[in-house]
Amino acid sequence: MKLLIVPFLLIGISAKAQKVIATEPISQFTTYVKGTNFEGVIFSKEYNMQFYQNTSAELRFTPSIEDIELVEGLLRKQLKKVNQGINQGKHVGPRIHKKLKKYQRQYIGFISENGERYIYLNCNWHRHNLLDRIKGDAPPSDGWKTEFWMVFDGGSYHWNVQINLDKKQLINLDVNGVA
Repeated sequence: MKLLIVPFLLIGISAKAQKVIATEPISQFTTYVKGTNFEGVIFSKEYNMQFYQNTSAELRFTPSIEDIELVEGLLRKQLKKVNQGINQGKHVGPRIHKKLKKYQRQYIGFISENGERYIYLNCNWHRHNLLDRIKGDAPPSDGWKTEFWMVFDGGSYHWNVQINLDKKQLINLDVNGVA
């Protein structure tokens, strides 16, 4: 009887996989994606990132829905461990791995010189409550759906990470500081 429980448990775990449930083109360069526990925008390879040295379109790719689902699954599996390497003793804002569903995502695809595919993931807090508003943190506009946001402060309300799709690995987690 105990042997029958294991397959059902595995089926239950796989059913909780992160899936995209809706998409909507927002602009010429962005597509909104809504998942079971996340929302974000995919930037096409033609999007010109202001204030960044833009790589040629040959070294960029537009992430697919399958890429986004892989990224979200890797975040849930690896973010806590990667996040432990960052000193959050004096952090400001939420613990990112515990509040993951409360961040809006921006996904941008890059190809390394050796041909590996990476997604640069930019995450910005979007669940502003009364206390956040009292502290002066207002909810963001919908501009995040059409423009890549570069935020310099704000503590763990803003962070980014790179995901190597080929190695299925999170690297270079960067949680914002506080001025």
